[in-house]
Amino acid sequence: MFDWSMFLRLAGELVECDQADATSEASWRSGTSRAYYAAYHAVRDYVRECEPLFASPRGDSHQALIDFVFRLHVYSKEHRQIATNLKRLRDRRNDADYERTPNCTRPNARMHVQDANVITELIVGLRRKRGISM
Repeated sequence: MFDWSMFLRLAGELVECDQADATSEASWRSGTSRAYYAAYHAVRDYVRECEPLFASPRGDSHQALIDFVFRLHVYSKEHRQIATNLKRLRDRRNDADYERTPNCTRPNARMHVQDANVITELIVGLRRKRGISM
């Protein structure tokens, strides 16, 4: 079974690579994309295990997941923070994957990797609260 956290590790490596050529921005954009998918899969797996009411719809499953987790904010501030950060990270991933502008910079890509780290750490904390091991 694939360990989605490897995407986050790869994202960090892509963001920190020492390329001083035209591929630098491609690495930063790819790092942003991998960071998002690491966070998305961490959240999706948590929701599938812990929230039986979630049914992944056809169509925009990414937004549906964000919306579902946001509705859980009544249970904890962590859910709201996860949903807010995942939405922001998804928007940045869409920019990185589909838009020529704005340019993706290393500092921005580092921030995106950090956002993904925060999301995954919050998921780990929620799992602990429920007594669920990874």
